[in-house]
Amino acid sequence: MTNPNSVIQIFITLDSLVINRSRAIYNVLDFLGDIGGLFDALKIIGEFIIALLGHSHMTMFLIGKLFYFPISLATRTSLNSDL
Repeated sequence: MTNPNSVIQIFITLDSLVINRSRAIYNVLDFLGDIGGLFDALKIIGEFIIALLGHSHMTMFLIGKLFYFPISLATRTSLNSDL
């Protein structure tokens, strides 16, 4: 198969063995998207953070409304208890 008059010879053969290698980077946003949608996951995380931050403010507001006494009533009560 070699030709003595040629300088370069190239032989191309086809092989049935194919090796494919791929690499995928999997991050947190991909994970959340696979679980149930990125929008729903971000919405749940946001609601959780807002619930943690707003819980103490709502509790203080409700306690203030529940145990509200006008100044005049508080003064009269303390004066009557001295008798």
